Amino acid sequence: MAKVDVDAVNYIISATDLSKLGIDSATAGLKRIGTGIDTFEAKAKTQFANIQKHWMALAAAAYSAYALISKAWALAETAAQFSEQQKGLQALSSQYGLTADAVTRMVQKSVDGQLSLIESSRLAARALTLGLSPEKVATFTALAERLTDVVGGDIPAAFDAMERAAQTGQTRGLAQYKVIVDLEGAVAKYARTQGVAKESLSQHTIMMIRSSAIMEATKRTVDRFGEAALSTADKMNIMKAKVADAMLLIGQNVEKALGKAYDAALKLDKQFEKMKPWLKLFFGTPMGGKEWEAGVHTQERPGLPPPEDTTVNEAKLKAIESLN
Repeated sequence: MAKVDVDAVNYIISATDLSKLGIDSATAGLKRIGTGIDTFEAKAKTQFANIQKHWMALAAAAYSAYALISKAWALAETAAQFSEQQKGLQALSSQYGLTADAVTRMVQKSVDGQLSLIESSRLAARALTLGLSPEKVATFTALAERLTDVVGGDIPAAFDAMERAAQTGQTRGLAQYKVIVDLEGAVAKYARTQGVAKESLSQHTIMMIRSSAIMEATKRTVDRFGEAALSTADKMNIMKAKVADAMLLIGQNVEKALGKAYDAALKLDKQFEKMKPWLKLFFGTPMGGKEWEAGVHTQERPGLPPPEDTTVNEAKLKAIESLN
């Protein structure tokens, strides 16, 4: 009978058991991986289903955020443009010892608040360039408003017709508002009273003469119809102007906030520039470079002084001092 090698049999049995354990363990591991994948897939499907289900709400929320930012930016831009507009008006108003804000509000008041601050400022600047004083600017605008009560239309359009006639001497636009005036005759009459030739008058003087003649003729036209009470259209104009002024105020506040953010961004950029030498020394120095050889980095403790040196090396000290 052959002799059985007990040790060999035991080794084979042990190896078989170990292999079985290994296979069982691997199988269990694979099952866990499979379960994990199934769970992930299920969760992913659930999330995707939720996105599909609520995509309209998500899209609406995203669009709302975008619309809000866009609206705030537009309001800030309007406020910035108004600020620039007021600077130009200030240059004209200061000649009469008044501020741009005072002249703007004078014009707005002359039409019972039917113009916004932005519109009032724009019309005031244009009327001042005709050579009118701030008081006459208010009268000029008020007459334009009264023309709309008689003929209809809006104040800026009536103002445009009066302004164009003063600049060019053409009265076709005024005729649409029932205003009849001889501007050539007005200029000639002024020259005679002054004892000068009409050709010697400056364009600025001629525009002033025309503007005065236009205001007189417009006043005669509107006076024939009497003073009109506030109409529904007037009240709507007042309401629109108040809303526009409120939006302007919001835009001015947004503009200030953006200005602060811009200043902060500039400050951060400057601080980052100051950080560059420090960042270069501590994170950007290649091994074997000059800074490395100078002891800025050591193989034992990168970025720190050598173990035997307790002081900060000169190169790093300069970098740190540059931050202050």
